[in-house]
Amino acid sequence: MSGIAGIVDLSGERPVTEDELRRMIAPLAHYALRGVVWYQGEANAVRAEQYLPLMQELIRDWRRAFARELVFVQVELVRVLEKEGRVIGV
Repeated sequence: MSGIAGIVDLSGERPVTEDELRRMIAPLAHYALRGVVWYQGEANAVRAEQYLPLMQELIRDWRRAFARELVFVQVELVRVLEKEGRVIGV
């Protein structure tokens, strides 16, 4: 599960270890999941360019863990910045 290194815990204070992630996902592996909806929050939108390789590896890892071609739907918020007092999409 190396693709999910860099995911932080909900407090945002520290990275979640690979061992912690394995323990969270492993108990679900025997369920017959057909897909996953991944909601990407906006708190770290300034690092959005990091998500593509991380998501690709996460998808490979989870498909391997669940031993099937899971469908992944990724919900990603539009990156919004404020410029000169106006909110703009990026």
